[in-house]
Amino acid sequence: MSEGSELYDITIIGGGPVGLFTAFYAGMRQMNVKIIESLPQLGGQLGTLYPEKDIFDVAGFPKIKAKDLVANLKKQAFQFNPTVVLDERVQELVRQDDQTFLLKTLSGNEHRTKTVVITAGVGAFEPRRINVENAEIYDGKKICIIMWMMSAALRISAWLFWAAATRRSTGQTHWSRLPSK
Repeated sequence: MSEGSELYDITIIGGGPVGLFTAFYAGMRQMNVKIIESLPQLGGQLGTLYPEKDIFDVAGFPKIKAKDLVANLKKQAFQFNPTVVLDERVQELVRQDDQTFLLKTLSGNEHRTKTVVITAGVGAFEPRRINVENAEIYDGKKICIIMWMMSAALRISAWLFWAAATRRSTGQTHWSRLPSK
């Protein structure tokens, strides 16, 4: 089975807040964008589990409801008409001879793309375990893990800008791992 043979400039795996912002930024750079989301709707954990939660750590918003943030991100991303595929979970990424990628999903669909950006949390229904040596000493203790959502979005935006500029100037795609800091 196939979702079509169209080759996308960028395919984003994950339709949560960072995936939606990535789609906006790539669209603003005139890229042909596809979002593949494993859930039946966009918005990730914010839209699925916490739609009424107030969010306080988004630049430009002292406080915003999660559902409103998701609605704004969708409106922003959809200005550039990304293709959206819901209820699809990518299980395999295969580099092709022409240096493009073939993404294969659990349902048997295949998607073709020049670039892959993974923004998938997959934490909405599957708890994420952190692989830490001697982690058992933390059993039963409260642990706080702090992440800033927009910092990831900004790093991805900077990377996309760099990738687009490099491709225009050299005609080649270069791989880079996003910095962790």
